[in-house]
Order: sequence, then structure tokens, then C-alpha cells
Amino acid sequence: PLACERYDAFICFGENDRQFVDLLTEKMQGRPYQLHLCLSERDFLPGGCIYDITAEAIERCSKFVVILSKHFDDSDRARYESQIAMSLSPGLLVNAHYIISQILLDLPF
Repeated sequence: PLACERYDAFICFGENDRQFVDLLTEKMQGRPYQLHLCLSERDFLPGGCIYDITAEAIERCSKFVVILSKHFDDSDRARYESQIAMSLSPGLLVNAHYIISQILLDLPF
């Protein structure tokens, strides 16, 4: 299950980009931005169906950020999360509640 919270953005990334995502979330959650971010590893509570939990989490976010790097395709979880977001996006984009964002990176670590 997911804690019943709303988030500013869901961050989707490959596990090998964890160091970069830690730096990014620290900056985005601090001043001056103070965004409330959802990361599946951190914010999902144990139990329940991971498919339902992921869809619910993405629906509770106003934006979906994909960290695309050379490691993205190596992550089953990241590919699944992005597929869920894309399947939800047609109706959501019509209502202007969600934006699919992609950041293209070649991370040095």
C-alpha cells in the first residue's frame, strides 16, 4: 500500500542511477524548491500488489519525471513505471494534470 499522500512528482529511474537521484531529490526537496517527491523504493509501504501501488502512486503525482540514462533499459522496475505512466497519460494529459518529462543524461558515475 501507499501512504495516502499527494506528491509534486514521481521520479522514475534505473537502480544504477541511484547516486544521481539521491543528489537530485536532496536538491529538489530542499530550499528553494521544497517539492514533495515520490520514489517507489522509499515511499511504498510493504504489502499489496506492486502493480496497483505503482499506478496509485503515479496518479497521486502532478508530474512524472523519467531519468533516462544508459542504465534505464537495464531496470525492469523503471521500464514498468514508465509504461504505467504512459498508459495513464492520455486521459490525464487531456485534463492537464500530468506532464511526462524526460531528462536525457549520460551520468559520469
